[in-house]
Amino acid sequence: MTRLERSRWLSLLGLGPDATEVDIRKAYRRLVRQWHPDVNPDPAARDQFLLVQKAYERLQSGAAVAEQEAVDPVVEAHILRRERLRKAYLEKRRLEEEKRLKALRRWWFFPFALMLLPWGVHLGQRGYNRWQVLSKPDTTWCSVHWVGYREVHYAYEVGGEEFFGHERTGKVDHSMIGGNGMPLKEGDVFQLLYRADRPRWSLVNYAVCGGATFDRYLGLCESQLLEELDSTWSEHPHHVRCMALLIFEHYGINGLADVVFKDTSPFDNWAHNRWTFVQRSRTRRFKIDERLCAPGD
Repeated sequence: MTRLERSRWLSLLGLGPDATEVDIRKAYRRLVRQWHPDVNPDPAARDQFLLVQKAYERLQSGAAVAEQEAVDPVVEAHILRRERLRKAYLEKRRLEEEKRLKALRRWWFFPFALMLLPWGVHLGQRGYNRWQVLSKPDTTWCSVHWVGYREVHYAYEVGGEEFFGHERTGKVDHSMIGGNGMPLKEGDVFQLLYRADRPRWSLVNYAVCGGATFDRYLGLCESQLLEELDSTWSEHPHHVRCMALLIFEHYGINGLADVVFKDTSPFDNWAHNRWTFVQRSRTRRFKIDERLCAPGD
């Protein structure tokens, strides 16, 4: 029962909001004697008597409910303790769940770390080898004597002593690709950087190649240019060689690699593919070179 309802029922008994149970019983007995139909002949006495009875019953029921809702101190302490235990249990569950998720993330990271470990070791070895070579560099020539799956083995001579080395390479279709983007072949010759006091530390400089290797590059480029240019070019091979030489002059070996891999998908060769060739062939410089070397000009 709300305070407003209690005040309303008390006002029917002629009492204020601070009336006690004793006051309520006294007022009720007094009004019953006053409005009882057997005592009061007034026609409205019966209705007033019923209203007084109803007010008293409602006030008594409200007091009973309040008494029931009054919690014993022992029970209240038990309820509070149970609530504390419930909160502690939920907090423990939350911490265990966070710990489980953290461990799960760690174990998910572990397989990825294992997959990336060889790649990281490879990069570390390459970086360390490069640092060793460039600390005291010297140059010579090396010759490719074997091309394996994603690796190239080469031989070189320093001070009359022969050394061997190997490097990792890229792969496009069935060809192994050197650092200049061109296919590797046994017998190719490149400049080699090595450490002067420790010749076993070496690094192939694919940007500088021997004459025979360069001629092979030009031949690969010419064969691809003949597929791209019109049929009149096939009758003038020296014009095709002119075009290949101008591409090398203006774009370097990267330009030759774009032509050699002009039919390759970007998914197979990201550095040199049909997209890079199309972009190269649409440049103004490429169009000028084509007009300069065109047969009949």
